[in-house]
Amino acid sequence: MNYWKQQYTEAKTHFQTSLSRIKGVILGFNVNLDKIIEITPEILEEILLNFEFPNLFLTKSSPSEINSIEDLMCSLINAIKTGKADESLIFSEEICVWIEDHFRVHKTQIGGQAGIMANFLPKIGVNNILLNLPFYSNEVTRLLDSSIKILEENENTTDHRKKEYDRSKIEPISHYVFEFKEGIYQVGNKKIHCKRPNRFIASFDEINSELKLSKKFIEYSNSSIQNYSLTVISGFHLIKPKIPSLTYSKMLKPVITLLRTWKELNPSLNIHLELTVTKNKKLRNTIIKEIFPLVDSIGMNEQELLLLLEVQHPSIYTTIKDNLNSINIFEGLLKVLEVFQDKHFILHNLGYYLFLSKNLNNEKMIQRKNSLLLASLFAAVRAEKGDLFSLDDLPEEAIGPSESGKREIQILTKHFEEVFSKTHTLSTTGMLKTSNFDLIAIPTIIVESPRMLVGLGDTISLIAALFGVLEDT
Repeated sequence: MNYWKQQYTEAKTHFQTSLSRIKGVILGFNVNLDKIIEITPEILEEILLNFEFPNLFLTKSSPSEINSIEDLMCSLINAIKTGKADESLIFSEEICVWIEDHFRVHKTQIGGQAGIMANFLPKIGVNNILLNLPFYSNEVTRLLDSSIKILEENENTTDHRKKEYDRSKIEPISHYVFEFKEGIYQVGNKKIHCKRPNRFIASFDEINSELKLSKKFIEYSNSSIQNYSLTVISGFHLIKPKIPSLTYSKMLKPVITLLRTWKELNPSLNIHLELTVTKNKKLRNTIIKEIFPLVDSIGMNEQELLLLLEVQHPSIYTTIKDNLNSINIFEGLLKVLEVFQDKHFILHNLGYYLFLSKNLNNEKMIQRKNSLLLASLFAAVRAEKGDLFSLDDLPEEAIGPSESGKREIQILTKHFEEVFSKTHTLSTTGMLKTSNFDLIAIPTIIVESPRMLVGLGDTISLIAALFGVLEDT
């Protein structure tokens, strides 16, 4: 434990000395309003009084889309039962009205990977931030940090905080984040045990589904791309063609063109793709085929890894989907690396993070390990406090990582010792270099009673990508 406490302390020092080397960050393409709804056993039991046969929600699997209130409740209860993060799309404003009439929205905050990351960066001292904002309203711009550069179509100024949007109370970028607690939940005459706090997101999004890029954002980013060292892209899971002839590939074409232009103008720019739950298999395959080749690194959690494997390696998916221990997660990630050998992969799981790549020297491996430790530290602060409000929120003394995370890495270490027939030090150094892959594994800080769940994965991948590429800048 003393070793890892020391590593966290050194990573914090690394952060303080490295911050000045960050040139700037571009973020796109999803920004929305996250409406946070707290779910406890008592709250769910009260909601279920509205239904005559609540037991039926336990007999159905989660639908790929939410087209009815029954679909919503089935998805929410399945997420609680498994303790897994999940997200589904809503296509009816009436369902949103029902949600707001029956649940209490605890708070509204900026959501979407791009929006969450953009709002987080100024709090750690990064100020050169460019965000593609697809939708303008008082609520959205009020919640965005004033230092973030946004560009609106057909306007001369680069920052707008006043534009009104005349619409009913349900804005077309409303994502309902149901944060459920650990505990015993009563569903009809059945009890389900939720072993892990997590969240289910029901997304009503008529804006990000169109993947809008403003001409001014394109023009400005192209002309100033030398001022940025990292771009993080995300939100593709939301896209949905409104007409049959508009395929996923056609919808992604403007983004693909933009990414290629950025790389041509600034070859040292690092592009990171942050995945999220994408239930449509055709869309998943399109993202893999069209977007993966253009990026340098890809971030995901264990559920998003499974969705990749389901379309790329179905046999591996079937083997590991019900037993997500560290060995199976690593083996699944390695299968993805075998196809995309020039990419870096960041996987965040409760208790430990993995970084998998090829051809890293020792200096770069240490840099990457420090970036994962920083990601764990910042995520823990956000979970404990409900957010990170300034760098003063960072703990003065070193924090020890979780015992569960250490055990999983020890299991992984033993696995490698059996495979390679020699002793390895992954569990004591966090690093393993082989002829086929380079692996970094760190035990993370776990907050027992988190005040915040949504956006933690985005925080992890952002910090890991941001501070992991400094050696190349």
